[in-house]
Amino acid sequence: MKIKHKYIYILFALFLCQLAFSSQVTGQNKKQIKEKCLYHFDDLSRKQTWTDSYNAAGLGFIDFNNSSFIEAYMGKGDGALVKYNESDDNFNFGLRTASYKKINKTTFFGKIDYNNFRGQNMTWSGLIYPERYLLSVADSRPAEKRKESYKLSGGFSTPIATNLIFGAQINYETADLAKMKDLRHKTKLLDFEVTGGLIYKAGMFNIGANYYYRKFHEKVEFSKVADDDVLYTGYLFKGLWFGMFENWTNDALNLTRPFTDVIKGGSVQVEFLKDKFKFHNELTYKSQEGLTGPGADKAFSQSEAVTYEYKGIASFEQDHIRHYLKVNANYSDASNYDKVTNQERIGGIYVTFYYGLNKAFSRRTFDLNGEYEIALGRYKCNPDWNFKAGYSYTAQTSISSIVNPLYYTQDIRVASAYGKVNKNFILDKGMIDLSLLGAYSSGSGIKQRESISENAVGINLDDVVATQVTALLNREYEFLTAGKFQGEAGFRYSRFVTTQNTAGSIYLDLKYSFTKAKELKYHDGDNAGVFYMALGYSF
Repeated sequence: MKIKHKYIYILFALFLCQLAFSSQVTGQNKKQIKEKCLYHFDDLSRKQTWTDSYNAAGLGFIDFNNSSFIEAYMGKGDGALVKYNESDDNFNFGLRTASYKKINKTTFFGKIDYNNFRGQNMTWSGLIYPERYLLSVADSRPAEKRKESYKLSGGFSTPIATNLIFGAQINYETADLAKMKDLRHKTKLLDFEVTGGLIYKAGMFNIGANYYYRKFHEKVEFSKVADDDVLYTGYLFKGLWFGMFENWTNDALNLTRPFTDVIKGGSVQVEFLKDKFKFHNELTYKSQEGLTGPGADKAFSQSEAVTYEYKGIASFEQDHIRHYLKVNANYSDASNYDKVTNQERIGGIYVTFYYGLNKAFSRRTFDLNGEYEIALGRYKCNPDWNFKAGYSYTAQTSISSIVNPLYYTQDIRVASAYGKVNKNFILDKGMIDLSLLGAYSSGSGIKQRESISENAVGINLDDVVATQVTALLNREYEFLTAGKFQGEAGFRYSRFVTTQNTAGSIYLDLKYSFTKAKELKYHDGDNAGVFYMALGYSF
């Protein structure tokens, strides 16, 4: 795949604009240069109450004037302890930049990320994000896959009346994925998300509401290049690894199809402020509708889902000690239906008749996450010590009803906990950051339970054939529920760069994470490691 140079030009153009603006601002605030040099972009963003909100109007509440970075990064992953569709030997590199800017009373946010990925031994999904859908298309031959992706975000917040703020943000991602051997496929992704909202400041309360819209679209095209008699098996999975499995041809089992989902919804926010204490709450509702196929009248299947989300952030900040508590909860209920159709030839023209829907698969998921963070030291976003501890819990119930009159149920419960510590050392001309993370996760449940529908009276079950890839069922369940230990060590060196008008730091960031599982039966290995490196400039 050819690199689209125009996006790289955008990165550097944005970088130059940031430099120009940063020079103007820091030149007017020379007394703040020393502290500005110490800022970490991620810390600045993470320790705000509105930067993770769906309401972009909250950008106006960030408590710093500006922060930007640009970096080149790379990652190398090895090990067999990966998801069924992931690579056990992969490499990626990219360029990215992001910035918060305040100009007068208006706050701007922008981010661009280019990534180039290559993974070996990849199979079992033709989609880039298979977890977004309730069905999937795939083949079973491992091969190299290559992917290029571009992510762009832009938002702003500005007052439009006394105590009333308006904001909007657009997030956009496009990607191309290609499998390099037969049975090969090309997959194109377009993901567009937009939000717009208002916030009213009423004394000790900030009250907000926003609209949410998202459309993501993946188009998969399978093909065979070699002119030989080799046959490849194609798979159309419809939940819990049941589905249609046949020798692939575009006539017998056509896996080429688009996947389109549209999500609409909205959020309400209430933030309480008193002295140095803030408590931000956000409730979100989303409704999702999806199709696979060339259009509504020719769709092969359709899906629907509802999602309820809660985000809560409490912060209490003093001069040398700051506390942050975050709680997120998410509940979703999704179903997928096969469309019952038939084609008849009338007057030499084939007409498609639609007879209704058959429910093929459903999934209910509940996620709960909590995190406590304490920062000790003079600078808010570059403390001497930073401690984090977190816990997450997931409960998921899936039901496959494709094999009538049988239906199959899977229940999964997964809990995990982690702790992380960061230590910062200030030097004469720079600083060093060291970090350590430890985590453990484990799960339980029912891998698969077979039941008979109440309407199965008089049906001979010996004639019912359930077509399922049990190897994938076993592997996915084991990956989710096996006890796993994870560790990560990080090192970052920053060199201060200051002149009369500019302030910033050039940094080298290194991380290595390692995951080890116990008592595995359906994986080729019990560990995986990822090395990450970034070289950038923060200002």
